Amino acid sequence: MGVDFITLLAQIVNLAILIWLLKKFLYKPLLDMIDARQAKILKDVQDAQKAAEAAKAEEAVYAQKVEAFEKERQVLLKEATEEAQKLKSTLSEEARQTVSASRERWKEELILEKKSFDLQMRNAIVNQFKLFATKALSDMADVTLQTQIEKQFQKKLKTLSVVEKKRFLAEAEQTGQVHLTAAFDKPSADLKKAVQTLLKLPSDIRFITHKEPTLICGLELHAGESTITWNLAGYLEDFSSHLDATLSGTAQIE
Repeated sequence: MGVDFITLLAQIVNLAILIWLLKKFLYKPLLDMIDARQAKILKDVQDAQKAAEAAKAEEAVYAQKVEAFEKERQVLLKEATEEAQKLKSTLSEEARQTVSASRERWKEELILEKKSFDLQMRNAIVNQFKLFATKALSDMADVTLQTQIEKQFQKKLKTLSVVEKKRFLAEAEQTGQVHLTAAFDKPSADLKKAVQTLLKLPSDIRFITHKEPTLICGLELHAGESTITWNLAGYLEDFSSHLDATLSGTAQIE
């Protein structure tokens, strides 16, 4: 059978025109749309990657901030705990010191009260003894005791140093008189003579006698600024001092 070349050529031409038309009006827009879609998808993917990287970076920054905040919180918590412990220790120490100071102050006050009471008791005992002894010695001041007192006074004059005797003599000569004070009514003439002899007083020296019971069985010779005294008050004071020391020792032992 025969081939119709004209028809074949026409079909080829028609096919070529169809292909050109398809490419021109169908395939190219479709390809362009596909390329645009692909470009958009690629851009979206790149944007998503960038967003993911940014998010990851922000997450790292946030994690660092959280870590820094946690460290700061731990530091602040530690400082607060230490401060609370210090405050607790300080308050406990202050309370302990306050209690200790109060206890020591109470002990000191108790000791002072006891010492004051002991001192009052000792003073009362010593004073009562002195009053009793003074009254007893005054009641016993008779003629015999007066004689013994005058003898003791003469012994006192004999024990005076040369300087003391000269000083008394100078005062007596300057004033022209000597005051003789006694715990009893009237010193004996023998006593005046003994005083004049022992102190080498001139015969024109005037003797003035006085009575003073507070001397407690004693005598006192006075001329100007010079005084010679002997009485039992000194012995009584010594005994009172020993008594007070004894009582003090007893109180300390208790």
